[in-house]
Amino acid sequence: IQKQLDEPPSSSASIRTLHTSKLDMKNSPNSCPNDGFTLSKDLSTTLVIQCTLDRIWLLAETCNRWTDPIVLVVYLPYETAKDSVQVTKSIESIANLMANCSQMTVIPHVHIDEKNQGNGGMSSYPVNVMRNKGLGA
Repeated sequence: IQKQLDEPPSSSASIRTLHTSKLDMKNSPNSCPNDGFTLSKDLSTTLVIQCTLDRIWLLAETCNRWTDPIVLVVYLPYETAKDSVQVTKSIESIANLMANCSQMTVIPHVHIDEKNQGNGGMSSYPVNVMRNKGLGA
């Protein structure tokens, strides 16, 4: 994780496609089915999610229920990323989650909100940027 924080962001764009089954809702009305719904063994679905550090604990249940790959993009404000104590705490939080969730790949997103720097420290949450970063992983 520290290596990812130290590297500059990649600007490479990729093409993504979404494949769905017309019968998905008929076969599985539950987004995380436990019983009665199986996929062929050669097909898996990657769950791409994003969150802040204060919500990372909520993902434990997702990890228990979702057996396919998970890509998590974690929002880190610039102020957090430049403080070594905060970076250490962040890495510990992420490592604790990953210890019990081997199917998860974590991508930190350090966000510098140049538009709102003069807005009392308020920053916008870059949901689209983070989603695209996760989809590109």
